[in-house]
Amino acid sequence: KEVRPDVVVTIDSPGFCLRVAKKLKGSGIPVVHYVAPSVWAWKSWRAKQMSGYLDKVLALLHFEPPFFEKHGLPCEFVGHPVLESGANKGSAELFRKNFNVAASRRLLGVMPGSRRGEVTRHLPIIKETLEATADLQDNTDLVVPLAESVEGLVRDEMSGWRHTVHFVSEEHKYDAFAAMDAAVAASGTVSLELALAKVPFVTIYKMSPLSDYLARRVVELKYVNLINILLDEEVVPELLLESCLANLIAPKLHSLWTDDTVRQQQTAKFQDALKMLGAGDTLQSHRAAQAVLDVVRQPATLSSNSKP
Repeated sequence: KEVRPDVVVTIDSPGFCLRVAKKLKGSGIPVVHYVAPSVWAWKSWRAKQMSGYLDKVLALLHFEPPFFEKHGLPCEFVGHPVLESGANKGSAELFRKNFNVAASRRLLGVMPGSRRGEVTRHLPIIKETLEATADLQDNTDLVVPLAESVEGLVRDEMSGWRHTVHFVSEEHKYDAFAAMDAAVAASGTVSLELALAKVPFVTIYKMSPLSDYLARRVVELKYVNLINILLDEEVVPELLLESCLANLIAPKLHSLWTDDTVRQQQTAKFQDALKMLGAGDTLQSHRAAQAVLDVVRQPATLSSNSKP
C-alpha cells in the first residue's frame, strides 16, 4: 500500500495469497491471481468469495473460466506452464551415459510423491507391486527422481530393494523421463510431465484415513489424473484410496510393461490432452504476462479493489 504498485500478481498458494488479496480490497491496487484454484473440484463457494477482492484470475485449464465468470470475476485461460517445462526435451542417451546404464536394461520410473506421508504410504505398495510382477524382476532398473524435501527418506526406504536403483536429481530429471519405458507415479503435477515426455504410466494415491474421509465429503470428481479429467476417460489407470493395492496395480503395470499396443494407445491419447493445455501459438508465460498488462491498462474504475 505504501509503494502503490500498478498491479499485484499473486501466484498459486491460495491459502496465503488470497489472504493478501483480501487485505488489498479497497486499496485501488488491482490484484491478479495466477493459477485458478480448482473450485470445479472442491470449494465451489470460493469462486464467489474471490470475486469480491480479485480483478482477474488466470486459468491453466480451458474449462475453468466459466466457474469464475458466473460470479462476475474475469478469468482468462492462458495455458499450462508445463508445456514450457522442457519435460519433452530430455535425452535418453545422455541419461544412460551419465548413469552407466546398458542399452539392454529397461527402466521403470518410480515417483512416490514429494511429501513424507506420500512416500511412507506409497513406497511399500510399490515394492509389493514390483515383487508381484514377474516381468519386472529381471533386466529392470528403477529410476527415482528425487524431491529435495524427501530425498533422505526415499533413499532410506529403498535401501533394501532388490532392484538396481538410480536416484536422479532435478538436473537430470527430464533425461531420466526420456529413458523410462514406463512409470508408476503418485497423482500430481508429475503426471503432466510424464505425458509430455511420452512415458506410459499408472497413477496411484493413498491417503491417511482422516484425509480419505474428508476428501470423499468435499471432492466430486470422476477422475483425479488431469489427463483423464481433460479427456473424460481413464487413459491413465488410476489406483486410488482403497484400490491402491499391489494386487490391483500389478496387472495394470504389467500390461503397460509388456504390451506395446497398450503403451502406444496411452501415449497417443496424451497428445490429445496436451493440446487442450495450450492456448494458441503464443507461449503460455507470454499470454499470462499480457493478461496482467491488460488489467494494468484498464481504467481504475474497473478495479474491484477500487471499491470499498
